Amino acid sequence: MRFVSRDLRIIAELAETTGGLTQLPRRMYKELLVIQELYRQQQAMYDKRTHSVPDRIVSKERSFLKKWKIRKL
Repeated sequence: MRFVSRDLRIIAELAETTGGLTQLPRRMYKELLVIQELYRQQQAMYDKRTHSVPDRIVSKERSFLKKWKIRKL
């Protein structure tokens, strides 16, 4: 978690100095948003000492599928 936190902080600092993340290709920007959300969810579960969070993303590649939808497939 520390490495992801560090990397997200570095990306935010670069975005401030370069004028934002608009230079990223659309796919990379979407992946960055998914990674930020995954990090937020993991940190929340760690802080609360639980194994679930509402609308939990299970996979970075299939972020549109939430945990309850995967069970139905």
